[in-house]
Amino acid sequence: FILQMGVFGRRALATLAPEMAQRIVSGVLGPFVLIASLIAINGIISNDRKQGYFRFLFAKPISIVRYYLQAFALHGLGAVAATALFLVSIAAVSGAAIPAATILYPIAYYALLGGIGFLFSAFLRNDWIPLAAVLALSALAYFQWGDEPGLRGWVVRWVLPPFHLFDDLRNALLAGAMPELWPGVWPVVYGLMALSAGVIVLRRKAMG
Repeated sequence: FILQMGVFGRRALATLAPEMAQRIVSGVLGPFVLIASLIAINGIISNDRKQGYFRFLFAKPISIVRYYLQAFALHGLGAVAATALFLVSIAAVSGAAIPAATILYPIAYYALLGGIGFLFSAFLRNDWIPLAAVLALSALAYFQWGDEPGLRGWVVRWVLPPFHLFDDLRNALLAGAMPELWPGVWPVVYGLMALSAGVIVLRRKAMG
């Protein structure tokens, strides 16, 4: 029965119009990348601190900063690889044409979310709480005041993490169009600034 349902579902998806298939991919890609990035960055530093693993990891003279930057890169690579596999699977089942450049979306998303998560994890024991709060606050603030021309709108667009730019980036990449420079660059720059701040914290704050 399960095999029959799977075949039926695949045939049903394969008969979708290309526009509908693209819309489905757009709808599921955002949540998938969010979850993959959260899993990849959660507790990247704070778990070692809470569980005392840092005493074994750094018993020998190993660079703490280099170790966690390597972990950041490897975790990000895992999140991007999982997204690529997810996109290939969807394309195979639905017949949707997914441009190869779509992989830039999870890279940019992890750069932003991962950079912020790295910073929180560098000095907090429960980094997922403020990370979830920042996600919710950014979404709510942009929904309420993102289009305002005054100071409040400026703070929302320039001070809070620019998660709102990812919708335009995702849609442009899935459509095969050349995305505007802004939606892709600013989140990456913001994430790298947060990552740099996390590196500074690691250099100055004792792991214990």
